[in-house]
Amino acid sequence: MTVMVYLRMGGKEKAMVKEEYLEQIKNETGLTKRDIEKVINCFIALMKKNLAAKGKINLANFGTFTVARFAPKRLYSPHDGRKLPGSGIYKVHFKQSKEFKEFLKKEMK
Repeated sequence: MTVMVYLRMGGKEKAMVKEEYLEQIKNETGLTKRDIEKVINCFIALMKKNLAAKGKINLANFGTFTVARFAPKRLYSPHDGRKLPGSGIYKVHFKQSKEFKEFLKKEMK
């Protein structure tokens, strides 16, 4: 699994991948990469499980993840002109907290 964050670097965006996160956390905490990766993988698995079960996760001073169901769309077959039933989809929405919004505003200048 790849975790990506886009960083501004001289007008270009560079994706930060999970391996780079592991290295930074290792340098700051002194823990092994293997232990850090176990914790991150467990955290991501718990987030997925809770989003699927409850539909909402709130991380203090960061934001809230919610799951929304979008209605099915009617599809049209150009081949024979039939209307086909579509299936609804679920999307994850993120709303940043006030503190995180202020942090980004300050840091992104």
